[in-house]
Amino acid sequence: MPARYETLGNFLDICLGPDSEPERIAHAVELDPGILGAFLSLRQNSRTPAREWYRDIDPAFFPALGIAMAHEYVIDMPVDHGNQTQNANWRRSVLQSLLADQIAIQFDSVDGKEARLAALLTRLGPMLVARLDQGQEESLDHMVQRTEEGQAELTADLVASWGYEAPFCDAIRYHPIELGKLGDASHLIKVVAAAGRLEPFVEGPELLTPNLAHEIQSLLGLNEDSLYEIIGQVSREFDDIKAVLHMEAPTDDLTPKDQTPPANVGDSKAWCRFKYHLNNWTLTAIFHNALSHANPQTPFESLVRDTGRALFAFNWIVHMQPEGEHLQGIVGEDEKITVMKSSSQSHVAKCYRENNDDTLSDNDIASVTDRQLLHRSNSDVLMCISLGDKAGVLVCGVDNDVPAKLENRSHLLSSYAEAISHTWELRQSRSQPDIDVIKQRLREISHEANNPLSIVQNYLRTLSLKLEDNAAAQSDIQAISNEIMRSSDIIRKFAQIDVDGTSSAGELDINATIQQLVDVFSGGYEDLIFKLDFDAARPTTVIPANDLKQVLVNLIKNAAEALSVDTRIIDRGKQIMVSTCGSINLGGHPYIEIAVSDNGPGIPHKIREKLFQPHVSNKDGHHSGLGLSIARQLVESLGGVISCKSRVEEEGTPGTSFQVLIPKISNNDN
Repeated sequence: MPARYETLGNFLDICLGPDSEPERIAHAVELDPGILGAFLSLRQNSRTPAREWYRDIDPAFFPALGIAMAHEYVIDMPVDHGNQTQNANWRRSVLQSLLADQIAIQFDSVDGKEARLAALLTRLGPMLVARLDQGQEESLDHMVQRTEEGQAELTADLVASWGYEAPFCDAIRYHPIELGKLGDASHLIKVVAAAGRLEPFVEGPELLTPNLAHEIQSLLGLNEDSLYEIIGQVSREFDDIKAVLHMEAPTDDLTPKDQTPPANVGDSKAWCRFKYHLNNWTLTAIFHNALSHANPQTPFESLVRDTGRALFAFNWIVHMQPEGEHLQGIVGEDEKITVMKSSSQSHVAKCYRENNDDTLSDNDIASVTDRQLLHRSNSDVLMCISLGDKAGVLVCGVDNDVPAKLENRSHLLSSYAEAISHTWELRQSRSQPDIDVIKQRLREISHEANNPLSIVQNYLRTLSLKLEDNAAAQSDIQAISNEIMRSSDIIRKFAQIDVDGTSSAGELDINATIQQLVDVFSGGYEDLIFKLDFDAARPTTVIPANDLKQVLVNLIKNAAEALSVDTRIIDRGKQIMVSTCGSINLGGHPYIEIAVSDNGPGIPHKIREKLFQPHVSNKDGHHSGLGLSIARQLVESLGGVISCKSRVEEEGTPGTSFQVLIPKISNNDN
């Protein structure tokens, strides 16, 4: 039985079972480069790190997307006897990923999961070329793609098009290069390249040549004993994976049993029709279930996009919803495109009025609005799918061949439109009734919370008046007063929840902001040592100061609390290190890095994996576990990225480090 059948079966078992945590589902996906690649492609231009790709997909959609993958890779693919090659490719993929993970453990600068994913994706190249081989004439470009270097280039470009960072893509791009030429490469590139060289020797370690062992030692500093230990560990892990997947020994008959009619079925065409309708029914039922159970916080547009891409290969989707006399859709971040419902030229308006789906190419378009939509979609054809009077129209950009393929799936397309329309109406009805009650309660809480803050503020003013103007404590009083005012502003935002506005943004001196916060914390934690390493260029950016302060307060406070309960540190002292760097380049864009580190006890692994989720905490029951979740939301709202590395004592020198990257923006950019 081919490995992909088993991988998909295991994946769906987990998705539909009681223990379907996203991390466990992700681990099942990461056993096949093709399936992983299909999931990664759904989240184009995401800012989420590659190792946390699964956080961008609503958990309710994993089963539905898995069935869609089964359609593409198993059910709809023609049966041939090349499965032995597929199995060999799968084995190499998994072994390389396990090797990269084990090698990465030796280096603090390499994230094991990132190395494992990069190594797994290096095997996408042969799969891509195998697809290109079908019916393609020989050409110079195609011959280049058959070389290992050409396949690596093809794969890296594909992964880059999904929005993943250049260093991650480079590990895929440069892994075939001779080890002796990688001396100045990053550790991630070296680890992935070494994993590829060691893969053939996992099932025959005695064949490992002294020359290769010497090359890897020169590149990574791993001696021969270490290599044999890594190979042995990977071999054991691979056996465990095969046991989980219930993989059978290879047989001569590699044809899946479910691809041919049972012996007692006389009419094979009837069997195929039955399988077709059964598959459509399964997809419809699962997507209906996924939509109804999706997280209410997942944007409706994301649900529509993910389902459309997985089911029908839609490249681009915009929801044109009714707004008075118009249909209106949001394209990209905030571009609004509208069309009159009564327009006689627009196919979109006609689809809405007549409740009939429509397909149009450039030659069919007379309306400027329709032409704008086709241009924004960057596709050959637009498909307009009616969602009814209340929900409007889905406008989908597709390739030329998709409408013809969907003619045989009209029932599934209708069910999809019905499910989307029902979900939209359900969300609209849920979002209205209790808003006024919530707003009123928030105003009451805001008022009650601000009263004691006002009293403290008055006491501070009184204390300030009793001191001399040049007294040393005056600056401390002012700093405390400013933080109380900031807290009051945060609370006041809840009372103004119905106001459509954003925090005011001005040019912010990052070093000065951190210094002010550290001064406040230094007074409250006298046993802590604060070490500051600021960028001498004094980086600035244009963002709301209070948002960044709230992030930093959470990180510094967490570090201080972790150190305050740690009784192990005596000789080197309890240290919090804060550094800045204003010259970070990420994906061609400038960022400012703020790092907050401590030498505390570290974060346990089971907490680490869910660190930024709400109500997850390593502290006692008096803490809500919302601090880091809020910090992540604030950083992402600023267009930034936050990540964490931590080790407990069993893993080496304990400690925790948070890295915050925020866009470097000047007033001229606004």
